[in-house]
Amino acid sequence: MSEFDSLSIQSASQLASDYELKRSMLSDRNAIRLRRALSWLEKGEALLEQEDFDGAFIFFWISFNSMYSIKPALNNPPTDTSQYMDFFRNLLKYDSENTIYNALWTVFPGAIRTLVQNKYVFSLFWEFQTTGRDTDWEIQLKRSGVKALAALGSKRQNKTLELLEIVFDRLYTLRNQLIHGSATYQGSINRDQVKDGANILGYLVPGFVAIVLEQSDHDWGEVIYPAIARQVQAE
Repeated sequence: MSEFDSLSIQSASQLASDYELKRSMLSDRNAIRLRRALSWLEKGEALLEQEDFDGAFIFFWISFNSMYSIKPALNNPPTDTSQYMDFFRNLLKYDSENTIYNALWTVFPGAIRTLVQNKYVFSLFWEFQTTGRDTDWEIQLKRSGVKALAALGSKRQNKTLELLEIVFDRLYTLRNQLIHGSATYQGSINRDQVKDGANILGYLVPGFVAIVLEQSDHDWGEVIYPAIARQVQAE
């Protein structure tokens, strides 16, 4: 049994049922975004149940990516970070149930404290290891850790975006390690951050889906790689 079992969030199957009920009210772009996210979320949940934290993290991240990715402007393509930060700003406007706040301050404060102080999921640490260039990574790690811990200690909702930014900075580094094959599948090194990352995403991503589904009138942006029906040539 995983930690996921004790978390009071909607499952992928519950969200899929809600999706089917609201499908006719969704724009095509919102419908495809949600359908894609739900498909990956369901697999992530199954892997988390099996305590396959590497696999669960990857599938949860893909589900998350399905939600925040938008078609880039040709002259100014956004970074992943800028896209998901814009997504967070929109989510927080509509999070009437305080799902995101509760995840950060009530469900995972301990895991977050550990994560934000862990140099192995801090990008500047790895930049220093790779290039040897002085990045002041120790100072930067301490500063961002202090900032995150202060936000947690304050329990103020207006700090939610700030804390999300720091947490997802660490999760994005972990995402890069896994997606780019820079970690051994189910290896013995650095297991805690993979497990914590999978559980954090396993709570937050269904919450993100629920907010987008609830706010079906909001334009969440044009999806990247839209579904294109195959054309059949007449003989």
